[in-house]
Amino acid sequence: MNVRRTVLTGVILAGGASRRMGEDKAFLDWDGRPLIAAVAGRLREVCRRVVAVASGEAAAYQAHVDLVVRDVFPDCGVVGGIHAGLAAAGGPVAVVGCDMPFVNPEVLDRLASALPAADAAALRSGPHAEPLHAVYGAACGPRMEEALRSGERRAQSVLGGLEVRWFRAEDVRDLDPDLRCLRNVNTPAELEAARRDAGLPPRARPSV
Repeated sequence: MNVRRTVLTGVILAGGASRRMGEDKAFLDWDGRPLIAAVAGRLREVCRRVVAVASGEAAAYQAHVDLVVRDVFPDCGVVGGIHAGLAAAGGPVAVVGCDMPFVNPEVLDRLASALPAADAAALRSGPHAEPLHAVYGAACGPRMEEALRSGERRAQSVLGGLEVRWFRAEDVRDLDPDLRCLRNVNTPAELEAARRDAGLPPRARPSV
């Protein structure tokens, strides 16, 4: 793997309700450790430090990251989480979800090469713009704050107000042919499918 450590701060969004999973996705077992620890480990290959934006008890996350922060604008979804990460980092960030087990440091490194010429760099999967597994420059923070203060919470609308360098699947196919880096796990079935694809055994069922 040829990845250069950058000035990026890794930001993990861990504030979701996990309703469809039925348990906190950050602490799902992934190869013998919490999923958030696996995600943080991948980020550390390309980031100088890792911050979690979390709504739960900070101590639960602290063992796996360098800093835990809360949303400056609560209940504002992905945009609120990215803004909080940028505010804590004071510089460019690579933002992923705590439920993205296939974080790809090489892809993040390639996206980061678009900064500072662009405000942000992200992937398009077909017609869909992906706000996560993306990088954001420091200039995005004030613009996101302005959007949040005006009541705008939709990631797609906020991205539309930024100068984004869009990468297509073809631009990173040599690093991630199937764009697994964009996969997240929202349900037990999705988790088991991801475990199979990663070569991990099914999760042990609790005894009755």
